[in-house]
Parts: sequence; structure tokens; C-alpha cells
Amino acid sequence: MTAFYRIRHPECYQSAGTRRPFFEGWFYKIEDSLGHHVLSLIPGVSRQEKGESVRPFIQGIVANRSFYIPFTPGSFTYRQQPFGITIGPNSFSLTEMHLALSDPDLTGTLHFTGCTPLDTSVLSPGIMGPLSYLLGMECRHGLLCLHADVTGFLSLGGRDLSFSRGRAYMEKDWGHSFPRSYLWIQSNRFSQAGASFVCAVAAIPYMGRYFTGIFAVLHTPDRQYRIATYGGGRLIDLQQTSGGIFLHMGNHRHRLSVTAQAAPGVTLKAPAKGDMSRTITESLQAVVNVSLTDNRGRVLFQDTGRNSGLEICEPLPYPL
Repeated sequence: MTAFYRIRHPECYQSAGTRRPFFEGWFYKIEDSLGHHVLSLIPGVSRQEKGESVRPFIQGIVANRSFYIPFTPGSFTYRQQPFGITIGPNSFSLTEMHLALSDPDLTGTLHFTGCTPLDTSVLSPGIMGPLSYLLGMECRHGLLCLHADVTGFLSLGGRDLSFSRGRAYMEKDWGHSFPRSYLWIQSNRFSQAGASFVCAVAAIPYMGRYFTGIFAVLHTPDRQYRIATYGGGRLIDLQQTSGGIFLHMGNHRHRLSVTAQAAPGVTLKAPAKGDMSRTITESLQAVVNVSLTDNRGRVLFQDTGRNSGLEICEPLPYPL
């Protein structure tokens, strides 16, 4: 498998063959048709010291509480084409998830169909755009599926939960450390069916200096909009308020305003030089108001997203 194929397919196991410290995690956010049950699952692997065995884990948020389960090194296997990983008796791909977790007591199988991909090209092979080709970056990000339909059932503590006609979102991160400060917002429960939104702002180290990197992707039934640093996008304003976050970004074509109302979050583990020793706080119940206009002020999209993911890692990055 070539490096170019892995760049064009961020779902692949990117760290295969490396002996350096690293982490790699796949993020699934899933909710039922009514939005009563929303959960996140993060299967992943990490290595703290050069040459040591890979440490598999599964963590996530279920029923508003977080969990982290370490697995033995030999319990992780992967397949690149088509993508799939297994950790113990659990398996994950872009079309299916099978769970057999003892704590929490979560079992069952979900199927994903109708995945909405990110628009890509050779010059912009992923959400990092041409930065996807740079070496030596602290953390890389991939958007795997902006929106998918879900069918299937899960059992939580002996209680059956139907996720048929539900929705899912998938992304991933890999590298050696999370950014020292960042903001992440995601929602695909809008009044407009099929709409999906995700954005991030981060302090990104490179070549001994830091710069503020941004991206935002809004997918609507009509088209996909993107604002990103590498496309001339800039962060105009970013404020933390008593109720959450306000941000304003734009490029030569569009202006995007986002207000996120925070909700109680729980702690998850995050990587620091390959060691899952850092803690972050994530909520899956934030409310996000998204407004996109063109540079003439015409409203192209305006809606409220429920059951939104929100992570705020302070201090927040400064606007450019």
C-alpha cells in the first residue's frame, strides 16, 4: 500500500510499521432516530516508548458517562482494503460496528449506509488540504463520514436500544500528541435532513513556531461548504462566554457564525507523546446555532443542531 493511498484514505491504519511513539484513534458518534440516545466510541492504539508493543484501547461516552478499556497488545488487528480493525471481540469499519464490552455492559451490532464523504481532490486529499502531504506534524485529522444512516440494536446493561433510522458521524486523529489548545464542534441533527457540520480551531506547532489553524465543513442537501486556513480562511473572532462559545470565521466567499451552548461533559483520555495520559472534556449534548452567509450578506444556511459534540481545551487559540 502506497503513502499516497493512505493519504487519500485517512480511515486506514496510518501508523502500520512505525516503531516511534504514536497514537491513532477512530471516532464514532451515533444517535437513535429520536435523539434520545447518543453515544461515542473511540477504538484506538498508542505507543509511549519507541519499539514497545502497541497498546489497544476502546473509550467513549455511553449514558452520559465515560469509560476507558485497555486491551492486551495482541488483541489489535487491522485490514487496510477495505478498512477494518478489531480490538478483542469488537470490530469497527465504515459500514459496521460490533461491540462486546463488559464495562460498560454494551453489546450488539450496528450497520452504516449512505455515508456522506468529504469532497476531496489530489491537491486537497482530506480535511487538512495540501497540509496532508507535510511531514512531522504533531497531530493529523481525517473526516471519514459526515453523515450516515444507522440500523441495528445495542444492549446496554440488559436494556435493548434500537438505533434503526438513526444517524452516525465518523472522524479520526493520529500522530503523537493532541494540540495544546483547541476547540471542536460537531453536529448532524439539524431540522434540515442530511445536514452536517463540523469545525475546529487549534494552535498548531510546526518548524518551531505555532499558528492558528481552522477548518469548518457544512454539508447541506444542495452542496458542501468549506472554510479552512489553507484555502484563505481566517478566524475573525473567538470568544468563550458564560454559556459556551461564539466564533466567526470567513474566506473570500463566505462568512460563518457559530454559537455553541455548552452542556455538562465528561472526561476522556487524550495522547501526549504517544501516552494516553492527558485528560479532555467532551459533551455530546451541546446545542449549536450555525449561520452561513455569502459576502453580500445573503443567508445560505441557518439552523440549530442538537446532540452536538463539543470540546474546549483552554486556553483557546487566538484569532489570526
